[in-house]
Amino acid sequence: MKVEVQTQDKKGILSIFGDVDLYSVIKLKEELEKLITSDIVTIIVNMHNVTYIDSSGIGALIGSLKKITAKSGKLYLIEVPENVMKIFRFTSLHKIFHIYNTIAEIPEQ
Repeated sequence: MKVEVQTQDKKGILSIFGDVDLYSVIKLKEELEKLITSDIVTIIVNMHNVTYIDSSGIGALIGSLKKITAKSGKLYLIEVPENVMKIFRFTSLHKIFHIYNTIAEIPEQ
């Protein structure tokens, strides 16, 4: 798994590439934690290139959502592949996360 991070003003865009699993999730957690502990208030996670996600990856996203929300921030997921979206629907997590097709669809960032 590869993670790329871009920041602008108080917004961080984190793009994930590859499998998010027990062996790679540490990198994802580290990058999300850096954004959360900075002055970033909006995190956008681009999942377009995620090929697989397991419970550890989902747990990292849930933990980050809780942390950023606790500091009155927002976490958005964009471009979620259908195979990953099925997991979110099956677990009803699509009701908890703000999920959009594109970054342009996110309301006022």
